[in-house]
Amino acid sequence: MPALAGWVVAFLAAFVGYQGGMYLAALTFTNPASGFTTAVVSEVFTINAVAYAGFAAIYRVAVALSLLKPLRKSAPATAASGSAAATA
Repeated sequence: MPALAGWVVAFLAAFVGYQGGMYLAALTFTNPASGFTTAVVSEVFTINAVAYAGFAAIYRVAVALSLLKPLRKSAPATAASGSAAATA
């Protein structure tokens, strides 16, 4: 379940960031109320959520069929790894 929560948080952060940027651009260049009604934003959210879920499902199937390697979290870096002092 934590992996699913991470995917949901990533989607919500991206959606809010993108829509916020679009709203700020609309504030700057046009009438902001023209394209940011609740109905429009809800429809965009629904389309994006369905597409995101579809791409996540395609990724899972590709991993299950060994077409892709699963994403792994990188190991935490240590103070000595990659530093010039460690190689000298």
